[in-house]
Amino acid sequence: MKSFVAMILEMPAPAIIFWGDDLIQLYNDGYAVIMGPRHPRYLGATYRECWPDTYPVIHPWMRKVLETGEIKQVEKTFFLLTRYGFNEEAYFTFDFSPLRDDEGRIAGILQVVFEVTDVVLSERRLATLRALAPRVEATENPTPDAIRALADNVKDIPFALIYHYDRATQRLALTGTSGLDGLSRDSAPVDLERITEAARQAMASDTPVMLEPVQTLLGGRHFGFWPEPTEAALALPLRRSSTDTLRGVVVLGISPRLRFDATYRQFFEDLARELATHLTVEQEKRAERVAFHRAQEARAQAEAEVARRAQAEAALRTSEERLRMALAAGQLGVVELQYTRGELTWDERALQHVGLPAGASPTLQEAAARIHPDDLERARRTVERALHPGAGATRLECRVQGWDGVERSLLAMVKTHFDAQGQPDRVVGALQDVTDQRSAERERERLATIVEQSTDFIGVGTEQGQALWVNEAGRRLLGIGRTEDVTQYMLADFFLPEDREYVAQHIAPQLLNGGRWEGEFRFRHFPTDTPIPAHYNTFALTDPNTRRQVGIATVSRDIRGQKQLEAEREALLTRERAAREEAEEANRLKDEFLATVSHELRTPLTAVLGWVQMLRTGTLPQEKRERALATVERNARAQGQLIEDLLDVSRIMTGKLKLEVTSVDVSQVVEAALESMKPAAEAKGIRIQAALDSGGSIMGDTSRLQQVVWNLLSNAVKFTPKGGRVQVLVERRNSSVEITVADTGQGISAQFLPHVFERFRQADGSTTRKTGGLGLGLSIVRHLVELHGGTVSVASDGDGQGATFVVSLPQAVALRREVLVPPALRAPLMEQDIPCPPQLVGLRLLVVDDEEDTRELLRSIIETCGGVVTTASSAEEALGEMQRQPFDVLVSDVGMPLEDGYRFIARVRALPPEQGGALPAVALTAYTRMEDRTRALLAGFTTHVPKPIEPVELMAVIASMANRRPPPKP
Repeated sequence: MKSFVAMILEMPAPAIIFWGDDLIQLYNDGYAVIMGPRHPRYLGATYRECWPDTYPVIHPWMRKVLETGEIKQVEKTFFLLTRYGFNEEAYFTFDFSPLRDDEGRIAGILQVVFEVTDVVLSERRLATLRALAPRVEATENPTPDAIRALADNVKDIPFALIYHYDRATQRLALTGTSGLDGLSRDSAPVDLERITEAARQAMASDTPVMLEPVQTLLGGRHFGFWPEPTEAALALPLRRSSTDTLRGVVVLGISPRLRFDATYRQFFEDLARELATHLTVEQEKRAERVAFHRAQEARAQAEAEVARRAQAEAALRTSEERLRMALAAGQLGVVELQYTRGELTWDERALQHVGLPAGASPTLQEAAARIHPDDLERARRTVERALHPGAGATRLECRVQGWDGVERSLLAMVKTHFDAQGQPDRVVGALQDVTDQRSAERERERLATIVEQSTDFIGVGTEQGQALWVNEAGRRLLGIGRTEDVTQYMLADFFLPEDREYVAQHIAPQLLNGGRWEGEFRFRHFPTDTPIPAHYNTFALTDPNTRRQVGIATVSRDIRGQKQLEAEREALLTRERAAREEAEEANRLKDEFLATVSHELRTPLTAVLGWVQMLRTGTLPQEKRERALATVERNARAQGQLIEDLLDVSRIMTGKLKLEVTSVDVSQVVEAALESMKPAAEAKGIRIQAALDSGGSIMGDTSRLQQVVWNLLSNAVKFTPKGGRVQVLVERRNSSVEITVADTGQGISAQFLPHVFERFRQADGSTTRKTGGLGLGLSIVRHLVELHGGTVSVASDGDGQGATFVVSLPQAVALRREVLVPPALRAPLMEQDIPCPPQLVGLRLLVVDDEEDTRELLRSIIETCGGVVTTASSAEEALGEMQRQPFDVLVSDVGMPLEDGYRFIARVRALPPEQGGALPAVALTAYTRMEDRTRALLAGFTTHVPKPIEPVELMAVIASMANRRPPPKP
């Protein structure tokens, strides 16, 4: 840093160093002059502290030098300084250079400063003086020219008043002002008399007179370029020299942002002399020109009369020759009308234009009859305008049916020559056949219309890669506005950033070599930067005459619809393959199931028949007879269980499985199942550990719940090896009761885990399996649990890791509430003694059914249990009710006219959650097949209740739905 400071101290030019992030400033003596009153106070201070007024402008340049190391030069920059106690107009040229420390890092900035205020002011003032210099061509009144010259320099001359001196009256007259716009329109008084008086003083004393304060003289109003008011003005006499005649007085406003020093005053004095010279020279030149022109005119008249005739003859010959050449070059024919006689004269080419041979002479009436009827009125009006004096040459274009039968488009330039009395004498028309041009124009318009109305993208660009034009369809495709200028874009902008390298390497080389490229590629959508697939056909444009390439054109088609169809087709094929595989899997499972049924039924039947035949012989000893009878009984019961499982599956598939709902203590159900399974467990040496919560009661079917637990325990014992363990847990969790059955058996593989609860599914369905069964038990478990409004899940860490089944059932609390029921329905409902789940009290339900009797039955059943019911007879009515009020549960029929339940629930699920999109929904239907139930669930229903409706079952399902409703918003 010391070396940098030593360097600037030796520099003759003003220089300053800004060091460090805070830009600490150190400067030389030359810069101290620029600092003015700030020196030496701000030596060693930060730039921001010293120059707060220029900091916002200079600091960004400094930051760029510090960050990039680039040298920055800024010439003749305007700054508003306050170094003399007022807002000063100043101009500087700055050179910013980076300074690096010993480690090579940019640590500071060297700024060499040249104040060029005097240069800028001199150039500006010199331009004003030059503008006042006398011109070659003088105007009648030179004062407006002088005023314009003064008004162009409002920074030095805020306003000006020019007074002319009248020698005859010896008075000053104000002839022009600048910078005082609106002076005459303002209502406030302006004391021009005092300004005029100062002008008189300047005239009388022949010396400049200072006026202060000017703002008071101008009525307190602000005039001038700068925001500060003009405080002073100088009145100067207008003389070219001290011996020259007084021409007038000029009053010049002094800029509030400049010191009125000797240079400024000298400028005003030079300005006054130039104004005097301007006025004097203009007047003298005008007088000299008048005299000169008069002498020239007299001499010229004599000489012109002598040469006029010879020149006129030569000019006429030359003009006729030129006219013939021009007519021949332009394929022009000439028709001349002798207006007073009505005679037409045709030249040979004009006759060709109307399909006549040389020598023909059609009359005016015959020619007019050949004009197309649609153009006749327009031609008449055009000729009438041409016949008016001063009309000049008039353009007329019309279609003409030639004598040869060919229709042509003729363009005529019509000129009327008038006689001395101003009456039409001759009308001359120059005819040109523009049929080919108009045909080409119509073809171009047709092609332009086709291009503009095309649904394809059509665009043109230059060889250098700039876009020139894109049609309307292309603008819509890429999201470019109709009025947006596409020339601001390069052709690369039409592609995605990741595609531009491919374009540069593969597509552009072919086009720049005069070739073409065709194929599928992607456009860029300008507002969203998303890809638009398109079929490209891009090619080079060449000049037909020179064969030189002049640009690039593209005709591309949007193939998003095609791509979407391909994707949909592929998705359809994928779904079809999946459906086919699913059907094949279902067929395989069916075959396996039938084989399993045959095996499971025949195996116990073999033992039964064998022992029965041996019993009939009567030869068995007593102990063998007891064993035989026990074996027959055990196998008969096993066969009966198999048949019962098949019947349960049949009831499930046909929707005929019903529940006998009562209040059930879950612990007692589990205990009964444990008692029934204890002998089988003890026979295998399996320990059963039970932890039962006695407080869990639900609304359900005791026998079916016991069947659920028995099936889970039976599976646990079946698949657990000797010495294993089965744990059973009953506990209350929130508003439900959970039954957990966990074993240490063979476990379930991750591949089979999703299919555990499917019908006819077994992890080992081969003929070599170790355990029997039809693969129906867990499927029946799931259906029975769901009929109770609950859920069942399974978890296993894999083969040999055991399995855990969890059944969750909604808990019922003994709570009843009396509600109002219509008298006509109260008695029948009371006779049924429907057990009411307490979850229904206050529950808001929407019931949708097209049958009025069914709607009223459901309303009565639900309201008996305390629910609040709203009914609707159609899907549209139900959607309207959902917009008016919120509901907790939706109960809807499936078979309805106009719009069935499947479409209705799809519309409901499309709503936002806050409008009911996540509402629990129960499907009521007389369609009770398994596929009907599956379709209802896939459509969006939460559960499925078959008709005819069992009130107890419906209440239990609705109660379970109440536990699934989304929580209210806080």
